[in-house]
Amino acid sequence: MDNQQQHDFSGNVQKALNSTDKVDANKVLQEAFDTTKAKRKPVVGGLLWASLVTFAAFMLVFIIAQLMNMDTEAESFNLVFSAVQVIIWTPLLAGIQFIALRNVIAAPAVARQVFDYLKQPWSLIATALIAALIAQLPMFFGIPMLFAMLWAIFFQITFVLNLMLVAGAKVSPLNGAYYSFLLISKRFFGIFIIHLALFLLAMLSLIPAIIGMALHGAGTGNAFLVAVFAGVSVYLMIIWVMPTFYHAIAICYRDILGINKHSSAAIYDAESTSNNDEFTA
Repeated sequence: MDNQQQHDFSGNVQKALNSTDKVDANKVLQEAFDTTKAKRKPVVGGLLWASLVTFAAFMLVFIIAQLMNMDTEAESFNLVFSAVQVIIWTPLLAGIQFIALRNVIAAPAVARQVFDYLKQPWSLIATALIAALIAQLPMFFGIPMLFAMLWAIFFQITFVLNLMLVAGAKVSPLNGAYYSFLLISKRFFGIFIIHLALFLLAMLSLIPAIIGMALHGAGTGNAFLVAVFAGVSVYLMIIWVMPTFYHAIAICYRDILGINKHSSAAIYDAESTSNNDEFTA
C-alpha cells in the first residue's frame, strides 16, 4: 500500500473523543479552498480514476445482465447494481479521502493512491453497509418521508469520518461508525455548515447545465450549446467543488484526530492504533 506505512494516519481517537474542541467552519472552508487551488491534481485524478472504474464495473454488470436475459427493471438487478457500487466505490472513496488527507498534511500524494484500499476492502465495505443500514432504518418502518430524509441527512453527516477511522485509525467497522458519530455529533454545527456551504456551491455549479437544458427545451439551443453548458458544470464540480469537499473533510479528520504534518509525522505505531480500537460506550 503506497506510503501507508510511512505516515501516521491514526491520530489519537481516545483523546479526540474526550476533547470538546469545535470545528471552525470558516477556517476549514478557507483552507480547503486554498488546498484545492494549490494541490487539486491528485484528488481530481483520483476522482476520475474512481469514476472510470466504477462506470466500467456498472457497464460490465449491465452487459452480463443482457447476455443472461435478466430484467434490468427487476428488484434483483437493482440489488446487484447496488452491491457493485458498494464493493467497488467504497474502497475507491477511501482512497480519494486519503489523497486529500495527504494534501492537507503536506505528504506526497498521487492519483494512483486511489487504488490503495482495493487490496483490503472488506472492513471498509462492512463500514459502508453499517452506515447505509442505519441511515435507511426509517424506510423499513414506514416512517414519513420528510422525517426519513432528515434522519438520513443527519447520519450521512455524522458518519462522514467512518471510512477514514477504519482505514487510518485501524478501528473495527462498528467502532468506525460509532466513533464517527460521537466525534461529529459533538461538533455537528460546524460540520453541518461545511456540508451546507459545499452543497450550495454544488447547486450553483449546476446552473450552467440547467440553463443549457432550458435553452434546449425552449428550442433556442442546439446540442453543442447544451454540451458546452453541461461541460462547464462538470468542470466546476470535478475541478473545484468535489476536491474542496474532500479536502474539508480531511482537514476535519486531521484536526479532530490530531494528525501531524508530514514534516513532523511519526512513523506508524502499531501499539497506538491498537489502542484506538477500544470500544467505549
